[in-house]
Amino acid sequence: MQSAEDEDQVETPDEAAEAEVPADDPVVLAEQRAAELAQKLKDTEARLRAVSKAFTDQKGEMAEFRQRVERQEAVRLQRREFEVAQTFFEPVQNLRRSLASATDVPPSFLEGLALVQQQFDEALLRLGLERVAGVGSAFDPGVHEAIGTAPVDDPAHDGLVLMVHEDGFQVGGKVLQAAKVVIGRHLPATPGEA
Repeated sequence: MQSAEDEDQVETPDEAAEAEVPADDPVVLAEQRAAELAQKLKDTEARLRAVSKAFTDQKGEMAEFRQRVERQEAVRLQRREFEVAQTFFEPVQNLRRSLASATDVPPSFLEGLALVQQQFDEALLRLGLERVAGVGSAFDPGVHEAIGTAPVDDPAHDGLVLMVHEDGFQVGGKVLQAAKVVIGRHLPATPGEA
């Protein structure tokens, strides 16, 4: 019969096999080295995934930053173009009115001023100046200023611009001067009218 001490000392088959293999056995050393290398490979792959994800995230953030800066620059440029057009708009309009009402002025002088006005108009067009839609367009309170209404027989002309008293202009969709217009107003015939 075995004592309790002997039972504690009984070796399992795996323990017996390990005890028989010397510590400097090349197979055991190779297996240990392979296990170490496998763990290093797993750690390196995990680090590589983390760095790759960080790089991808950083690349996405940089693309978003670049797009945000480009949008801000486009808005700033559009605002600047509007400000420059606004600065020159009224003097050019005054020049246009002066040319239209000039009397007793030598024709060559008028031709020279008309050429200067044309150059200003071309410069304003390059800045994005556009004429607001006029006769025949639907009345838009954002770009038109109604100075009156006129009766129309055709209901299709109700709410349309019939006459432009002063042209309107905008730069980049922002109104520089609203067009002063007369709007068509269709009034249905009353039963007593014939």
